[in-house]
Amino acid sequence: MSNEPSSKLPWQKWSWPHWFGATDVQSLEPEARCLWFEMIGLMWTSEEPGFLVRNGKPLTKEKLSRTIHKFTREKFEAAFQAIEDEKLFSIRETDGAIYSRKMVRDLEIHERQAELGRKGAKATWGDKAKVNAEPTPEEIAKVLAKAKAMAVQDEPVGVTSAA
Repeated sequence: MSNEPSSKLPWQKWSWPHWFGATDVQSLEPEARCLWFEMIGLMWTSEEPGFLVRNGKPLTKEKLSRTIHKFTREKFEAAFQAIEDEKLFSIRETDGAIYSRKMVRDLEIHERQAELGRKGAKATWGDKAKVNAEPTPEEIAKVLAKAKAMAVQDEPVGVTSAA
């Protein structure tokens, strides 16, 4: 797994109230919470976001232990078992890859919303819709002219004239 997210988003939507409000996570010992947090990060940066996958293969529990290497073997086993007992992750039936149901669901929602946005832009602008295109010099000049025309020529705020 690289440190670069393979999804199109360079960031992950994160909600601290959800994290602190998740009683299944908060009831865990600190080592298990730390392990789950690390697993979430690895799933996000995975070549298949949401899944613990490396080089096209599921990351085994043993490889996960070596990848994170923040715990003794015994503490890792106990933390992993606690996470498993709380059912914080699922296992894909086809290959046994560990995955976050919430992350996969959130990414699917994001993709649907992005597709709807693209369709809406196309419906509104047709083929003129330029997604993330650099503005032309003419477009920049038009925007600057409009801004200049809208500029207020009054005295700056906070400046009073002598009476």
